[in-house]
Amino acid sequence: MALFLITVLGVYAAVHVYTFLKVRAAFAPGGPVSIVLGICLAFLTLAPLLVRVLEQGGYDRMARMLAGIGYTWMGLIFLFFCICLGLELFRMGYSAAGALFSRDLAPGWPGPRTALLLPLGLSLGLCLYGYVEARQIISEHLTLVSEKIPASVGRLRIVQISDVHLGLLVREGRLRRIVEAIQAAGPDLLVSPGHIRPKPGLAFYMVYPKFGDAVDGELRGPDRIAEAARALIAEGADVIKVGASERAGLASTDPRKQELTED
Repeated sequence: MALFLITVLGVYAAVHVYTFLKVRAAFAPGGPVSIVLGICLAFLTLAPLLVRVLEQGGYDRMARMLAGIGYTWMGLIFLFFCICLGLELFRMGYSAAGALFSRDLAPGWPGPRTALLLPLGLSLGLCLYGYVEARQIISEHLTLVSEKIPASVGRLRIVQISDVHLGLLVREGRLRRIVEAIQAAGPDLLVSPGHIRPKPGLAFYMVYPKFGDAVDGELRGPDRIAEAARALIAEGADVIKVGASERAGLASTDPRKQELTED
């Protein structure tokens, strides 16, 4: 894991160094401006790590603000680098063609400032499109005909959602819109095979704030688990799966095995 993080952070830092050199080539800023620019880029490079530190320290508001800035910048600079890389490869082919035909094609190639602003403008446009598109809740309808559905049941409507990823940036407002879309569809069965929340207990905490210890860890002890189970039973839950029960996936285990008493 350490090697992976070092590799990713090193590549991410190299992309920022490349961006720094592109800005210097385009505008030739003085020493003070270059220092400020370097500090800003270094801060943005470390932003994902700082978000994690703030989150673990309980500074959720600051972590959320920095996550919005840092992750948006990460997407922007990734697109910027990819577009610049494509232009660099095209320039190499352009220069090779000039050398092959003994012609000077350099005057026809954009200068450093255009080579910076053009990819930057395209990256901003793609980021804006991605932001708007990601906020949309799109429903796709698929009709399947199966003889396995009893005639007495008739139509069975299943709604499937996936990868909601509730967390720092995806909050209650997004979840509320998803729930409204689900209710509008009127499903007989709701299925969520993907991640609803990145942390165990976050969704539970959103409904029951008094169980805040479930957000960053887990409910420990029979009394705490029993208290949470009673809260779920009061909401109408018929089956409650906890870490103390047998896990599924092994031939010798039974996930239906009851581990807690009725009390």
